[in-house]
Amino acid sequence: MQRSHYVRGVLLAAAASLPLASAVVAHASTDSAGDPGSSVFVQTNGPTGNAIAVYDRHADGTLTWEATHATGGNGGRAAGSNSDPLASQGSLVYDAHSSLLLAVNAGSNSISVFGVHGESLDLRQTLPSGGAFPVSLAVHGDAVYVLNAGSAANVSGFRIADGRLHPLRDDIRTLGLNETNPPQFLASPAQVGFTPTGRQLIVTGKTNNFIDVFAVRGDDRLAGSLVQTPDGSVPFAFTFSPSNQLELVNAAGNLAQSDVHHDGAVTPDGAPVANGQAASCWIATARDFAYVANTGSNDVSVYHVSDSGTVTLVNATAASGVSGAIDETTAGGGRFLYVQVGLGSSVNAYAVHRDGSLTLIQTAAVPDGSSQEGIAST
Repeated sequence: MQRSHYVRGVLLAAAASLPLASAVVAHASTDSAGDPGSSVFVQTNGPTGNAIAVYDRHADGTLTWEATHATGGNGGRAAGSNSDPLASQGSLVYDAHSSLLLAVNAGSNSISVFGVHGESLDLRQTLPSGGAFPVSLAVHGDAVYVLNAGSAANVSGFRIADGRLHPLRDDIRTLGLNETNPPQFLASPAQVGFTPTGRQLIVTGKTNNFIDVFAVRGDDRLAGSLVQTPDGSVPFAFTFSPSNQLELVNAAGNLAQSDVHHDGAVTPDGAPVANGQAASCWIATARDFAYVANTGSNDVSVYHVSDSGTVTLVNATAASGVSGAIDETTAGGGRFLYVQVGLGSSVNAYAVHRDGSLTLIQTAAVPDGSSQEGIAST
């Protein structure tokens, strides 16, 4: 059986059986003396009006909803999706350097730019994304790239200046796909992101099974790219380890570590480490632990990543009962993990312990969050 058919079956069967998330539980403390400017942002991805729900993060990691801000665009849903309407990672990104929050509006082919002032947001722009069905954003320095997953699919470049985004002229690179609009959620590309140096830009494709590495020139524009087909994987979300190695989540249920070379070649560094779970798709890091959300099995796995880059599975079900676990973010210097409950209009807040284990401290409701995807924190 082909790997793509296997993953499609796992995702659809699991999504059909997922229960709705539980109701909100009382948060553990009313202490509001959190970290300075400590907020969590959740994208509602509403099809008739996208918005950002803003939460105050308390010292104990619990959240209090403060306000919801319209993005000026519409959310979207990939064809066939259930718990993960955008089927991507990085649809909402906070950039501390510029104090900007960037959001995709997949249903209206645009991106929105907010200025962040503590818990307050001001909408500065809603501008065309440069393609169809934007799903992921990457920021490094003043450079921003958006991944448009619909139609031919492309990456489109922008530059941050004076607190706003400015399109990079003639810097739209097609991925050469033949997607619908909206795209089919299993086949659409999943994430765009920079390497730690900012000299390369990476795009992953799920059942199209590719990793595309673009060279980034000194003027932030893209040069040539190298497209690769990783063996036996369904590349979805990624991040980088403390040793600057690519940590790639494969939807088949494992975490793979690779080196990204100067010429764009991606070479495995050891065998992928399986977690035995269904539809592993999202990743967030806290200290030297990596947390992988498994939307098909409603749980979160934890891996340890050593300074030398060795990956070890710590607990395949560090958090269970997460109904359609999707996008994640960490905060408080890695003391807290926040996971979107894709079928529950809520976010689970966890305390992260020294050994990587998790304790659920709150389930916070997301207003109008039935189509939510995208989460970020300050």
